[in-house]
Amino acid sequence: MLANVILALLLVISAVAKLRSPDETRDAFVSLKLPRWLAKSPAPVLLPWGELLLAVLLVVSSGWLLILATVGSVVLFAIYTVLIGRALRFEEAVSCNCFGVLGAQGVSGRTLVRNVVLLALAILGLVAAVQGQSFARLAELAVGWDWVVVAALSTAALFLSLDGGTTAASAPPAAAGSWVAYASLTDASTSAQVTMRQLGARGGGATVVFLRPGCGSCERLVDEWADATASAPRPTIPVSPTATIPDTPGWASLQGLMVDTGSNLGMALTGGSTPAAVVIGADGQLVGEPAIGLASVRELINGGPKPETDEPAAEPEGEPEPLDYIRRPIPQGVVLDSSGAPTTLTKLASQQAQLIVGIDCLCSDARSAMASLEEWQARLPILGVRLLVPFTLQPGTLTSAQHKIALYDHEGLVSKQLQLKGAASAVLLGADGLLAGGPVTGFGEVEAFVADIAEQLAEA
Repeated sequence: MLANVILALLLVISAVAKLRSPDETRDAFVSLKLPRWLAKSPAPVLLPWGELLLAVLLVVSSGWLLILATVGSVVLFAIYTVLIGRALRFEEAVSCNCFGVLGAQGVSGRTLVRNVVLLALAILGLVAAVQGQSFARLAELAVGWDWVVVAALSTAALFLSLDGGTTAASAPPAAAGSWVAYASLTDASTSAQVTMRQLGARGGGATVVFLRPGCGSCERLVDEWADATASAPRPTIPVSPTATIPDTPGWASLQGLMVDTGSNLGMALTGGSTPAAVVIGADGQLVGEPAIGLASVRELINGGPKPETDEPAAEPEGEPEPLDYIRRPIPQGVVLDSSGAPTTLTKLASQQAQLIVGIDCLCSDARSAMASLEEWQARLPILGVRLLVPFTLQPGTLTSAQHKIALYDHEGLVSKQLQLKGAASAVLLGADGLLAGGPVTGFGEVEAFVADIAEQLAEA
């Protein structure tokens, strides 16, 4: 019966979490891709009350009523286990918020293991009920190996359910800065790059809303998009981290959808939270603070801070002037340093700008680039010069000096993020978290790139 006691405790915690955040419970129904009619029905409201009733019956009832309660427990946790197993196959990340702030938010393999353990405990509770055991007789039952097994499962259930509630802190939202105007998104319909300045100039300012498929709050906002933006004082621009959006009427009806590949801009502006929104002025700069969460985003869409301009922005005539270089956030790529320790591109550049020189073979251009690394470092003393090489490069290929500054790229993922191609290529990472130059391809182009950087540094 210890199994039923543990399940009752977890059901109470789960129910209280759902009662405190009813909107998140309804969002979880959407995130788990349950039928829309079920998400809009009273089921999300009734679910926590059902969990509370089941928890009480597991502890205080006996006889046939306890058997019915344990059958209900088995059915409930079996359904939860199936839903979690199904959600792990979704392309997008899913959040269930099953235990509120006390448990991990996202659905992962750990979540599935937890639910399997809970299902095993529910089955043991059913067996105990059928044998006539109840909480009232708990003190009379002999202590044996069965207690040890159930105690171990109970400990595992508590650990998997309630540990891990502290999630990694998201990046802080950005403050207004000159780089924002030049940051860009991709127009989903034309694949053209559009900067924040161009977005803001279209209507004297714009509200940029970051959404994510599979996020329950985002799905609700998408469903009500037409009503939510009907009286908006500024153009409202929806943004998704991928051009592959759900095949639903809400997403299909979004006008002017932009793509923030990899959520790079969203991470820089809002810390990666969804839904979130920022107001962009006619000059492409941030106006006020970002809005995080469904309620705050709704408020910002329909009011919030107004772009501060001395006079209304004129409608742009013809195509906007091309920019010399669009500075974009550094991708969240992970590489291994010479000691085998993982590090990110943003961390590498956080204290010192970095010239990343990439090679994908050991041909003439690549060897010329490798031989020039010390010279380039001498010409660019205030920068760090690093060599990005394939993870599969044979040991002994690099000299000790080259290995010391080498970054090893698993499956070429970082090279793809930085758009480094060919035998030799390079890109400059700024210490402000943005790309500062490149990419360039070819040994001759890399040499010219280094000379250009050196010239600009000398002028500065």
